[in-house]
Amino acid sequence: MMQFKNVLNYFFSTHWFLKPRHSARLLVIPLILAFFFSSCSSDLGEVASGASADTNAETPQIDFTNVWVRSTVPSARVNAGYFTMRNNSSRELKVARLEAGGFGLVEAHEMVEEDGMMSMRRIDELVIPAQSSLELKPGGKHLMLMKRENTISEGDEIPLTIYFESGEALELLAIVKK
Repeated sequence: MMQFKNVLNYFFSTHWFLKPRHSARLLVIPLILAFFFSSCSSDLGEVASGASADTNAETPQIDFTNVWVRSTVPSARVNAGYFTMRNNSSRELKVARLEAGGFGLVEAHEMVEEDGMMSMRRIDELVIPAQSSLELKPGGKHLMLMKRENTISEGDEIPLTIYFESGEALELLAIVKK
């Protein structure tokens, strides 16, 4: 890593690549950057919607589908998030906590009927049994993204991080839609 920084510092401090007789050297910079970024890897196994999180032996084997956050009016400071999580591993997974970029607090909630009335209550623990799925959907279990820091619009992407009791963490992106 340090050698790469030294090479870049040399390129930019000497301006050798900007001289007309060295214009062919301009091709070197994108090649160096492409090599550097292709050799980088994430320890957490960044996950996009529908991708598998099985990036190393310690990361749970999980598939996410239909990852989205409901858009609301700009004055609202609360949004709901949804996804389906498939646990393909041979062990039960428990979610310890959740985070969402641009929100100060994320909790799991569920809609329940009590005395003929629907109400929402906080879920203390999300458990995904081995070889099973957990669906977070409108009218059922869902995420409550609270204390929104910025306005969001349809089409924006919200980074979500799921931390498991085992210490593992997975990142994914949720699309904002109606």
